[in-house]
Amino acid sequence: MDVCDSYEIKIENSRNYSYKGFHNVKYIGEKSGFISKEKFSELEKLLDSVDWNEYKSQYGSPGTGIQRKEFLFTSKIQSTTITYYRIEPQQIRALELFIDQLIELDDI
Repeated sequence: MDVCDSYEIKIENSRNYSYKGFHNVKYIGEKSGFISKEKFSELEKLLDSVDWNEYKSQYGSPGTGIQRKEFLFTSKIQSTTITYYRIEPQQIRALELFIDQLIELDDI
């Protein structure tokens, strides 16, 4: 639907990011750079607070007009993908909001 944000962002441990905005976001197109040490530290705290083994791979179910979101977390010891439609775990929601704020507040 037209109200859904559509973007991809990859944030690496080096604080480097690559972003692609597709639809209904502040930045359309590609962008890359470094996240500030302060913001990256906040992101690390959020990531460290998540027990990735605790979550299912999917929450909610697809349907007509329902936005699909995908969160991929990769570290040296694991790789986890969580896909969600309407319902997501609160800690995943906190990560999503943090990343949305990075984009909206020009912190990337």
